[in-house]
Amino acid sequence: MRIPARLQFHLVLLAMLIALLAIPPAVRAIELPPPGVNMFIQTSGVDTSLNIGDFYTSKTGGNLADGHEFKINIPCDWPAALPVTFSIFDPEIGDPDPTGAQLAEDEVRNASGSESNVSNSDAGNSRFILRAPAGAPIADRTFTPNGGTNGLWVEVLTVDLNAPGQGCGVYQLNSTATSNDDNAWVLRVANDADCTVSPGTCSTVGATASALLGNDTRNDNPDNIAGSGDEPTIGSLRTSFQQYPFAPVGGADLTCQNFYTFVGLAQPTVTFHNFDLDTDVRGLETVRYLPPAGSSYPAAIAGSTSRNSRWNNQPLDAATPQRVGDTLAISARDVGWWAIEVCVQVPGRDASKNQFIVEASSGLLFLQQPATPVVQVAKDDGVSVAENGQSLTYVVSFANTSDTTATPGSAHNVTLADQLPNGTTYEACAIDAPYTGTCALNGRAVTFKLNEVVLPGARGSVRVTVKVDAATTGQIVNTVGLTYDDALGNPRPPVEASDTDTVRQPAPPTAVALAAFTVEHAAGASTVRWQTRAELATRGFYLLRGVDREQAVRVSPFIASQGANGGSYAWADSAALAGNSYWLEEIAEDGGQVYGPASAARAAAQQFKAFLPISLAATRR
Repeated sequence: MRIPARLQFHLVLLAMLIALLAIPPAVRAIELPPPGVNMFIQTSGVDTSLNIGDFYTSKTGGNLADGHEFKINIPCDWPAALPVTFSIFDPEIGDPDPTGAQLAEDEVRNASGSESNVSNSDAGNSRFILRAPAGAPIADRTFTPNGGTNGLWVEVLTVDLNAPGQGCGVYQLNSTATSNDDNAWVLRVANDADCTVSPGTCSTVGATASALLGNDTRNDNPDNIAGSGDEPTIGSLRTSFQQYPFAPVGGADLTCQNFYTFVGLAQPTVTFHNFDLDTDVRGLETVRYLPPAGSSYPAAIAGSTSRNSRWNNQPLDAATPQRVGDTLAISARDVGWWAIEVCVQVPGRDASKNQFIVEASSGLLFLQQPATPVVQVAKDDGVSVAENGQSLTYVVSFANTSDTTATPGSAHNVTLADQLPNGTTYEACAIDAPYTGTCALNGRAVTFKLNEVVLPGARGSVRVTVKVDAATTGQIVNTVGLTYDDALGNPRPPVEASDTDTVRQPAPPTAVALAAFTVEHAAGASTVRWQTRAELATRGFYLLRGVDREQAVRVSPFIASQGANGGSYAWADSAALAGNSYWLEEIAEDGGQVYGPASAARAAAQQFKAFLPISLAATRR
């Protein structure tokens, strides 16, 4: 059988698509600092001078016993059957520095603080303590300058998430160093197919274990869906950084880095600090604060830069470091991920570089913006005009549109609160498949709680049914609010949608039971006759004449009512006009109605016809 050319083309495209889908996804790991970032972490020893830049560890600064601190979140969506390996590149203090793509530049100093004519015998020790989510230490590693770890990956611990106290949650890593040196290192967290639970295949120190830890058998995304919520994250609470580019640059050049922090509505203000940017020494350093989209602030806010051994914005005459910083008020529009952009002057890759600190009162800093869900909501009951007694089913639709952004993320703890309109009575609620959860009436609000996360690109809906009460008038407005968190538990700004219907008003009761309304034309005159069976509070009538209702005017005198039981009426119009019709205007004690039209041409058809008012809204005078 010969396949048509067009079909052949589509079959080829299909085969290409299938082939692409069959390619295994790239494996990777969560790293700090992430690959491609032009900076590295440095942990300074307790005896390091404050002007080096590490306030936290220096005896003349923070002098914190637990030094630098990092938070590693292992989500509870991570499969418990997959062990998690914590490993560190170049964990010791010592020379020579690694020459590969991985950045880790240690700085060894002698007793006088000089980096000239030093050897590893001048270097101190480094120490890393890993704590489980409940706070108990589960690994405590000390590395010496000549311990054989220089330039190698070393396992801190491979964790069995099914072991007591080692499940999902936030792990804490602390880094300290002795003496007056700077330790540069890299942290990596992933499932490594080569590494079994400690003590295991990667627990020894040496080239063999380093090769297992450094190859491409790692995975930080078990379900292969970006932003689904099963990926680990690493945030820094306290550390110092040193930036430089991947290639030598001139003395006036700058290198910039963003630090991301989540600012929530529970924080009325946020304060940003930086330490030892040496703006008084170099002079070109800049700091900017970049708020989330839709913020009440401009797209970039100039920040203050710190001097040597000092925090930003502290008094010039202060003898010791004082945290002051830049403080900004936070409104609902300002909630979300803020970026702190720091640009540092770099004299060159092989010349002196600057170590500094960035921190925020909002807490953790990330070198890449974590997965960020963006949820939209809409609602519609399919009508714009409702009737008293009618049941209305509102369909509330939601969608996570973060799949179109650079940081797709799943929405967690999705909750919808549908505020029922006044003048309605609740009937039912439901959550549409594939989502499940609970829905219940609470006062005048129906609350929906989803069991599942809403993945990037996913959509869903819930429904609530109400009945319009018999006495309801005017408009009914149904408003729904949706709240959700990101995978780190940060509450995202709530979103709302509403639907408005107008309740149709019933026609007022007819005051006159009209049995007939006719016109007879003869000898240039018209006789208008009408008969009523009953008249409710009717005072009398006028006759209107015109080519249509809008142009019709009164042409008769006032004709008094014949009583509640009705009667027969007639009026002769000697000035009748061809092509005109007549309308009967009732005058009642509480207003009136207009009936018609009637004309001579319609007389036969109009005999004994029950007439309804042409205006559903009575004209009351």
